[in-house]
Amino acid sequence: MRRSITSVPAKDFADGSLPRVCSVSGEPATHAIESTARSRGPLPWLLLLIPVFGWIVVLVVALTSSSAVLKGWIPLSSSVYRRLESRRRLGLWLAIGGVVVAISSIAALEPLLLGGPVGVTALSTSIVGIALLFDTKLRLPRANLKRDMTRVELRGVHDGFSRAAHRHYADVHASLGSHATHH
Repeated sequence: MRRSITSVPAKDFADGSLPRVCSVSGEPATHAIESTARSRGPLPWLLLLIPVFGWIVVLVVALTSSSAVLKGWIPLSSSVYRRLESRRRLGLWLAIGGVVVAISSIAALEPLLLGGPVGVTALSTSIVGIALLFDTKLRLPRANLKRDMTRVELRGVHDGFSRAAHRHYADVHASLGSHATHH
């Protein structure tokens, strides 16, 4: 399964009116998940190759550059939605459970970071939970708002979604053209 980059109207992204095809699996979509599209200025990534000074410049540019933000919706099939929600819940419970056990072990004077079995288990559980939370986010397409604010570029979408979007917008464009010629 190949992943694609597809450009869609920002209005459709914001309204949740993208084609009803799952952006992850290419199956029919029954759900949508909120996403944020951002428009950022170009970061001088090559400066990262220059130790310390380059890192400082990149950090300052990243923190001070303005970015536009657009909330929108990405379509998902019910199976993908359930899988992502299960992973998110499991990650949340593991992260919270690990913290609770870690706090309990500290209260019991268990050496958390010095190799105590309860402390190491708690820390490991929290790390796995946090990793699952991040992994859930990484499995979704990324949304980038184009500079002109009229289009959103969805990166990492399923080819089936990409084809459906191209067909949908070609049909919309064709019907607008036919209305223009008949009026």
